[in-house]
Amino acid sequence: MNTINTKEYANIRFDSPVVQAEFERLVALVTAAEQARAPLGQSQRAAEGDLARGDISSKQFDSIDAQYIAANNKIAAAKKAVDAFLRNNRNYHIEH
Repeated sequence: MNTINTKEYANIRFDSPVVQAEFERLVALVTAAEQARAPLGQSQRAAEGDLARGDISSKQFDSIDAQYIAANNKIAAAKKAVDAFLRNNRNYHIEH
């Protein structure tokens, strides 16, 4: 399945305002999930270095890593919802 790049979502338009509003709501969930992941990604990268230096335990790293993985899964689920919406509502056009 090909997922449309999040930046490209901004160019998708539906003729129906109700359908457009629902689409924008779903895209907002993707954006929120990506924003929520950003600090977790920084923590996860720092924790990798901390683990390599022996500054944290594997258990501590696993906890941080699990949070990052959960954030990635949330993004994937949000994008999957947008993809399903687009499959079910094919009457859109892409503005350039």
